[in-house]
Amino acid sequence: MPITQKGLDTAADQVKQRLLKQIRAIALQGFSEILQGSPVDTGRFRSNWQAGLGSRPTGEEPTTKFEKGQPATISEVQAVQAELSGLGETDSSIYFTNNLPYAERLENGHSSQNQGFVARAVRNMEKRFSTL
Repeated sequence: MPITQKGLDTAADQVKQRLLKQIRAIALQGFSEILQGSPVDTGRFRSNWQAGLGSRPTGEEPTTKFEKGQPATISEVQAVQAELSGLGETDSSIYFTNNLPYAERLENGHSSQNQGFVARAVRNMEKRFSTL
C-alpha cells in the first residue's frame, strides 16, 4: 500500500489530536491541584482562580460565587474545560491566574495551610508533560 500525502496528513492530524487531548488533561489536572491546594479561610481565594488561553485573565471573580471551604463548583471546572478546549486551535499558552492582591503571599507561606501549592502543581505538570 503506497504512502500518500493525504495519508500522512491524516496520521499527523490524529497524532496532534491525541497529544492535545493529553495536554488538556494534564492542564486540567494541574488546575485541579492548584484549586485543591489553595488555602481556605473564607473561600474567596480558592474561588478566584481563572484559566485563559493566549492571554492572562484579568480582574477578580465576583465575591458572591464562593462558599467557605467548598471546592470549585462543577460549573467552574466546566468553564476551565471549555477554555482548554481551544488549546492548539489558535493559542498554545495556558494561564492559571488568581488576581487577588494576597495571592503571592499565600503561595509564599503567609498561610500555614499549604505553602508552595502552585509551584508543586507546576512541577507535577512538568513531569507529566515530559512523559508525552
